[in-house]
Amino acid sequence: MTSENFPSAPAHLHLVGIGGIGMSALAQFFVTLGYTVSGSDRDLETPAQVKLFDKLRSQGMTIFLQDGSGVKETKPDALIYSSAIEEDNPDFVEASETPRFHRSMAMAETVNRSGMKQIAVAGSCGKTSVTGWLASALHALGQNPVMINGGYTTEFISDKFPGNFKPGAGVIVYEADESDGSLVNFRPHTALLLNMGIDHYEKDKLEVFFKEYLGHAEQAVVSSQLSYLIPEGTKEFTFAENLQDDAQKKINTIEHTPQGVNFTVDNENAPTRQFGTHSAINALAVYTTLVSNGFTSKESAKALHAFTGVGRRFDYKGTRGDKMIYDDYAHNVQKIAACIKTAQGLSKNPVIAAFQPHGYGPLGFMKDALLEELKEVLRQEDKFILLPVFYAGGTTSFKPSSEEVATEYSAQGLPTVFFEERDELKTYLDELKGAASVVILGARDPGLADWAAGLTEK
Repeated sequence: MTSENFPSAPAHLHLVGIGGIGMSALAQFFVTLGYTVSGSDRDLETPAQVKLFDKLRSQGMTIFLQDGSGVKETKPDALIYSSAIEEDNPDFVEASETPRFHRSMAMAETVNRSGMKQIAVAGSCGKTSVTGWLASALHALGQNPVMINGGYTTEFISDKFPGNFKPGAGVIVYEADESDGSLVNFRPHTALLLNMGIDHYEKDKLEVFFKEYLGHAEQAVVSSQLSYLIPEGTKEFTFAENLQDDAQKKINTIEHTPQGVNFTVDNENAPTRQFGTHSAINALAVYTTLVSNGFTSKESAKALHAFTGVGRRFDYKGTRGDKMIYDDYAHNVQKIAACIKTAQGLSKNPVIAAFQPHGYGPLGFMKDALLEELKEVLRQEDKFILLPVFYAGGTTSFKPSSEEVATEYSAQGLPTVFFEERDELKTYLDELKGAASVVILGARDPGLADWAAGLTEK
């Protein structure tokens, strides 16, 4: 179906897989636009998702098991689905005559129709944190932005809202995702591009996506390393993706403290509550975006401190003996490396990084690049542990396995091991002498954060 056929409110939209982090954020946005919203999810009865579904219901949504019963009972005007939904899905089978729209098309169409000033955030790494950070900073500056995000921004969590969506008016801040090419469907006032890494596509294809995305905007805020993608005639603002880069906006000094990373830019001090050099770069991107939208350098730098973070972004969970336990959503090469570096920077203790890949396809796509990155990042006292691939259903080759990748890495001299069962990590930590920083890494699995918290119970 084309965007022109997308129904207007108060039509009834049914989201297949409504429990997904992006789908649930979009569902909440639909409600605020006046749509009737229902949905289905295969994890409806999963304990880790209970709080999310309760909050969605409190906003007026009805939620069903993903067995076709929801569409049979509610008879929606349209189905919204993601790339994870396969053709034989029970909702598709039951509502075979109902128009379907991919999540990306539905989001782009409703955002573009909203009439709000759009700030879109794209890039291979950091876009969830930066989206939340922008919404936080704008809120601190007296604005009331709408936010559609792929993570739970902690300061916007309430009894009614889980934190991946914030209602508001006037301006909308959202993630523009390159994983399915949907970022080219938006028409933002400000298009932010953070970086480009190998995650879903090769470089040449990403360049095509990003250039078209930037071409739809009135102004572009872009890493100086990617400024060559900005189309001629588009207003340009650049920031330094690395501390040594040259750009219109760059970090002059940086300081890592127990309270967060602080830096200076344009002779302004910018304290934050986040950790790691990568967080300072994210903050610089937020700062540059605020200045490009008319805020002064002083108020923009000050507003950065309001941000309290996004869930599963280097979350401290507690201790297991003398081991510090952290949880992080990192799931691609750059994010995993940044997380390990952050842990290394916080203490001189060995870093134990336990990674649960979020799919066989992604693991196969990234394993070679991750190998090279880990060679640069890991010290001999560190350990990289691969857990079994998280399988959420659907068609897959079940290749490569985590065990196969761990064997390959170990043969290359990396301090790598495979654990078939999660409880093996508990045993390993209890037998490991001395203090260590333990980081749990992975995406998609809604129970991963709870498991990380459970590690603190020795």
